[in-house]
Amino acid sequence: MDQSNVTRGFLRVKEILDGAISAWGNSPSNGGPPDLSGHGPLFSWTTKAALLAAVGHGNQLIQPDVIGNGKGNLAHLVIVLRTGLKGPATRMPEGGPYVPDDQIQEIENWINDGCPD
Repeated sequence: MDQSNVTRGFLRVKEILDGAISAWGNSPSNGGPPDLSGHGPLFSWTTKAALLAAVGHGNQLIQPDVIGNGKGNLAHLVIVLRTGLKGPATRMPEGGPYVPDDQIQEIENWINDGCPD
């Protein structure tokens, strides 16, 4: 198997998102374990299929029209990790610690590459 697919595939994206939630939950300023239920019932990244279908606060995290065509920077997931969407959503995870820019870029690259396994 090509090593670039191992480091840039879904498991790496899941690792980044899991790490962000873990760091948020371990931050004393955030008051305890994260409760993601407020994002909605379709908010998940447990599998690639779940992430591609995920919706948070009414916005699909990775819209189909941004996959594989160099528009990963327009994916709602990338935007909320970098700056936050207009409206109720702020930069995530709310209050930080935030996902490092290089890891957000990995997610954007994964989307640009067509969301490979």
